[in-house]
Amino acid sequence: MTFGIMLILVAGIMGASFAVPMRYMSRWAWENIWAVWSVVALLIVPWALALSTVSTLGTVYGEAGVKALCLTGTLGFLWGISGFLFGLSVELVGMSLTFALVNGMSSAIGSLVPLLVLHRQSVFTAGGLLVSVGVLGIVMGVGICSWAGSLRAKSVENPGATAMSKDNPVKFWRGLAVTFGSALLAPCLNLGIAFGHEITTAAVNRGTSPAASTNALLAILFTGGFLSNIAYCIYRIRKNHTAGLFTIEERKKYFALGGLMGGLWIFSYAIYGSSLSFLGEFGTVAGWPILMAAITIASSLWDVAFGDWRRGPLRIMALGVILLITMVGLISFGMARLQQGV
Repeated sequence: MTFGIMLILVAGIMGASFAVPMRYMSRWAWENIWAVWSVVALLIVPWALALSTVSTLGTVYGEAGVKALCLTGTLGFLWGISGFLFGLSVELVGMSLTFALVNGMSSAIGSLVPLLVLHRQSVFTAGGLLVSVGVLGIVMGVGICSWAGSLRAKSVENPGATAMSKDNPVKFWRGLAVTFGSALLAPCLNLGIAFGHEITTAAVNRGTSPAASTNALLAILFTGGFLSNIAYCIYRIRKNHTAGLFTIEERKKYFALGGLMGGLWIFSYAIYGSSLSFLGEFGTVAGWPILMAAITIASSLWDVAFGDWRRGPLRIMALGVILLITMVGLISFGMARLQQGV
């Protein structure tokens, strides 16, 4: 179990770092960046991993059945909507606030739903009640982070959030609404992994290792996410007439940075998927909040390093992040109790 948690921590650091290259792509519009990211992270790499690590992939999908494939793809599509909302949120309200809000709410929903659906008999045990308390604490942490972000919007313009400044509080709250939309749909990724067990089971039955079996599932899940993300990117490119930006002088550098973004992101979730085989039957329940905590910590450190926060709002933000991390730890402790059957 310890090795699985270590893998998740590595995945969290990679997942928090994927948006950093956006800071060095200033001449591309958001949709140009996100289109390249979508192709690499959601289409090319997932299928390359699945084809190279899963034995007889076509047979695996046939044995899993159409219902499992459609459910996984649909959850991926919904999660994909969260993905481009997430990208917009980084642009509107900044990296650390986006990560804190999305990961805080996502860790609660993504952990609780599998518990309620797949382990209903454990809900009112000591472990289940600890998880419930953790969820309430995460909601409080989300509120504190939102307050900190509002104070920052009123006091200083954030270099990482181009639409937000002290003169545009309305834009900040619109950005916050986008962030909450992303947060509500973000758990669909973990739900797709939790409820797509027919695919991973079929992969293991065909000789794939448990650690690599999730690659078969992720290829379907992220293809659904690719469809929603690329559709929105195409809409924005046509609306804003930004297709020409793909041909600017810095295009090679920007394509490389977009590929780096995609690589960091997809491998973070591939590592997370592999870690679940080391966490037992409550893997998607315990692993997801741990991943969200690791991403929240690392993303906040990135924003502090770039000087995006001033001292007053930063202290409040730190309080919210500490509360989120503490509650995620409580959820993880509850999961440990659940694994013990208490």
